[in-house]
Amino acid sequence: MDKKYNVLKPVYDIDNIIKSIKISLESGWTGDGGITKVFENQWSQYTGYKNSIYVNSCTAALHLALLVLKDKYPRKRKVIVPDITFISSASVVLQSSLELILCDIDESLCLDPEALAKLVGDEVLAVIFVGLGGNCQNLIKTSEICKAKNISLILDAAHMSGSKIAPDYSPHLGEYSDYICYSFQAVKNLGIADSGMLCTQKQDSLQEISKYRWMGINKTTYERTESLDKNIYKWEYEIDRLGYKYNGNALVASCCMAILPDLDKNNEYRRSLRKKYMKSFSSLDKIKVIPHLNENSTSGHLFQILLIESKSSNERNEFISKLNRHNIFPGVHYRSISKFNFYKKFGQNINNSNIISDKIISLPCHLDITISDIDFIVDKIKSILE
Repeated sequence: MDKKYNVLKPVYDIDNIIKSIKISLESGWTGDGGITKVFENQWSQYTGYKNSIYVNSCTAALHLALLVLKDKYPRKRKVIVPDITFISSASVVLQSSLELILCDIDESLCLDPEALAKLVGDEVLAVIFVGLGGNCQNLIKTSEICKAKNISLILDAAHMSGSKIAPDYSPHLGEYSDYICYSFQAVKNLGIADSGMLCTQKQDSLQEISKYRWMGINKTTYERTESLDKNIYKWEYEIDRLGYKYNGNALVASCCMAILPDLDKNNEYRRSLRKKYMKSFSSLDKIKVIPHLNENSTSGHLFQILLIESKSSNERNEFISKLNRHNIFPGVHYRSISKFNFYKKFGQNINNSNIISDKIISLPCHLDITISDIDFIVDKIKSILE
């Protein structure tokens, strides 16, 4: 059967994953606790962040960050989100009963600092920066704008497992953000099934996050079960807020732990594919490559190009359809949120993203793609353009 070149495809070290799952099963504790705590500590060691809280998705991590900020700054109601991102970045704002403001992006596909500067004000609670594909472009400028206005910064790092601002940087993405939200969903760089991590250098919000993460309960089932205090009734606990069932579980955590030791090596391979693509497209004036500011330390989750001459999403989609005939299946990350019927009212003065989103194409760049595969993909793109 001919190979299919999918935009995203997980490749698993099955033997190590099964061994890790076996350890979790033998522990007799497959829910929240035990191995999930071990994974939190390993992730903190790996990334350099002081606190890591394991959750069932990056979406949950984003929601939790907003909930604790909302409690801390009750008079601030607005949250700024880039117009090009996965819908979770925007939906969690409304789910938190806060006001959503969509912000334009520049050609890095990250938040445009100039557009952001026009939107910030006293009522802004937080800015959500999205490191699309692993890119740190504009992160530091965004942080400077937020600090100048006393606005909290949340980093949506769904694509950034292993990304660093620079190769020797610690913590990985710096101390520019109040909260850093990772995704371990199936096709991510550290991905299997679904889960995520909420990281922070702050100590003061940990108890609040823990409560919101576990139905508002002040102690998890694991903490009550493993307590050595004989005077505590394990079924007695307190609830002081509306909470959510956002905890991760030990089975998925054990899978992530099995993959973690190879993350840096795998990301290095993705970067080698990016370099091959960039060299292959260097003389092609109808294609614009989206570089990453941190090209030598990006996770390389996505390799994105802009089809310069595309004047509408229909033209871009037809181009992708022609690639499909050669078993090449690119993706689009992402359609502008402000183009969706439900979200149109949240975007004002959106210019770049509406134009750029009609030109975006994400090409296959993962562990199942080889250098010769890229030669084939680029050759087909050139033949279609010609």
